[in-house]
Amino acid sequence: MSSGPGQGQLSDPGQGRLSGPGREAVATVTGSAYAEAMPDRARLHLRVQVAGPSEKAATDAFAHALAGARSLLDELGCTYTVGSVSSWDGGREQEKRSRHQVWSQIVVTVTDLDLLPRLTERVLETERLGVDHLEWEVSNLRELRREARVKAIAEAREAAKDYAAALGLRLGPVVGVSDPGSGGVHPMGVRQSFAARAKGEAGDRPQLDLSSTEPVRVEGMVTVSFVLEGDSSQ
Repeated sequence: MSSGPGQGQLSDPGQGRLSGPGREAVATVTGSAYAEAMPDRARLHLRVQVAGPSEKAATDAFAHALAGARSLLDELGCTYTVGSVSSWDGGREQEKRSRHQVWSQIVVTVTDLDLLPRLTERVLETERLGVDHLEWEVSNLRELRREARVKAIAEAREAAKDYAAALGLRLGPVVGVSDPGSGGVHPMGVRQSFAARAKGEAGDRPQLDLSSTEPVRVEGMVTVSFVLEGDSSQ
């Protein structure tokens, strides 16, 4: 776990500066922090794609390929969704045998990472089915976000204490909290791309190396306003 330095300013409420005599001084600071965990699930993005000399030939071949992909995933007990079907007609300039193309994406949710090597191997052995990319995920994302926020608040408090001590004041109560909205998951949608295509097409087989998987890191940011108590003129 790691956290970044707090950033802040001294202000009176809503004015963005140190208040004058007789008014409360307020320190408004921004804290940022991270929480991370190794992925325990993944989404495997597959593509079913066929080409044919005519729309009917391509559509029929696609239906057969999609049925085969579904059968494979059902056999392996996978949870998956099939995206919308797209098509493209290359016209006369396209080579006749692949003039019309039809494709769709299948997103497989993998909760048992031990299944990934076998699943990938079977996919690459299936004609007209290929791997687009892999997204690593964590199942406890909500807990990671909460941990990052709590750490960010602690970071903001420490920064405010530094301002107060430098001015000979004491840290008072909180008078405002806001979320800048810039926190997120890093890397967003952690991806591992694959160069290989469906069986029979050019490309090397991808090697799925789980040992090199990077942690999923969640960032938390918060802006907190603290009253600074005491008399800095003494």
